[in-house]
Amino acid sequence: MILYHSILLFMAIAAALLAFGLSFVRRALSRRDLQPESLRAYTVLEFGYRGCQGFACFFASLALLPMNIGLVFSLALTSMWVYAIVLYRREAAATLCEAIQTVCRTQGSLAALTRDFGWGDATLLGARCRAFAAGLERGADPVPLARWMRLPLDMETLLFLQHRHQAAWKSPRAAVAGQPTLSIGSQASGWPAGTQLAYLLGILLSSGLVIVFVSQFVMPSIQEMLLEFEIELASWQERWFSAFQWVPPVLVLVVVLWGGLAFLFWITDWNHLLMLLPISGPLIHARRRAACLRGVAAAIDAGCESSQALQLTSAATTNRGQQVRLTKALAIAQRGATLGDALCRSGIAPGPTAAWIESAVQTGRVADTLRTLADDLLRRSQLRADTVMAVLFPVGILLCGAFVLSFSYLLLHALTALIHGLA
Repeated sequence: MILYHSILLFMAIAAALLAFGLSFVRRALSRRDLQPESLRAYTVLEFGYRGCQGFACFFASLALLPMNIGLVFSLALTSMWVYAIVLYRREAAATLCEAIQTVCRTQGSLAALTRDFGWGDATLLGARCRAFAAGLERGADPVPLARWMRLPLDMETLLFLQHRHQAAWKSPRAAVAGQPTLSIGSQASGWPAGTQLAYLLGILLSSGLVIVFVSQFVMPSIQEMLLEFEIELASWQERWFSAFQWVPPVLVLVVVLWGGLAFLFWITDWNHLLMLLPISGPLIHARRRAACLRGVAAAIDAGCESSQALQLTSAATTNRGQQVRLTKALAIAQRGATLGDALCRSGIAPGPTAAWIESAVQTGRVADTLRTLADDLLRRSQLRADTVMAVLFPVGILLCGAFVLSFSYLLLHALTALIHGLA
């Protein structure tokens, strides 16, 4: 056992030192121009740096704590580390999209913007921005280059890049171009329901740690004393003590399963997974539907017809689920259906909004209506998530308290039986 913990501690220290050394390399490269051909090597460097960080977080708790307790702590630390990286990347991507849209509206220098955005930023997003700026200076087409660089740009931003030289692309709402401001979609990226859910899972994992500690270190000593003095526990007590030992692995399995399902839904956008992800699934689904509506609105602002707007938006997205919905909407529109029917029947817009969209088409305010509808989708999904968490959070705390209380009762009952037998 000592050898096992020594090996884990050595691996944690080695990963931490390697990450510390790679951080100096990243910082030095962050203030240099990066060519698109060199991005693959920088990507390997970034993944190596993040991997060393993850290994250090994971193995540190396993090396310093017993196996069961260390496993729970390692999962908690790794989850917080991944959550912090995701939030930072999401906010940075939202700011980049807003800045690119502002530059396209004002006919500014896109290469200068992306270079300034990525200058001094040692993350992979900063490196991609610097490589994107170098590719633009060499005369590359911005949309294929952005996809090759894998810049996290939404559909509306890609459409702005594709038509940035057209004067009609300046929408009426963008006539006053100021500093980039985060829209409601990016403000919802750090959704409060996710923070509450992470807090609730942390409390559950902490309770599991207490149960693991008591069942692994306290209960064996009490059972040895009971056997030594020939005191037997009731059969139901022994079954309960055996069942409590399975609680932490079950909690870890639930967290890993939830993360796997969320990742699978993020990639495939499969609607059947929404039943298994009642909180995060609808938020992701609403965010993607809102992105489709904003993309169609941006294309209509450029003077495109409804069918052409759907086609351009479908070509701009890289998500499989969004492409399927937009392709279905395009096929419905080409068969003679109205824009509202096409969006509603394809699942992009809610069904009752078809008449609202048609009224906007007749009055010439369809782009503003689609953006309002996208914001409404995000607000409603956020409200549902907050409502679910407002109920789930106190219920989870109460259940966790009842669980710990029942375990404490069984432990005190065993101690009482031991004291009574000694007396």
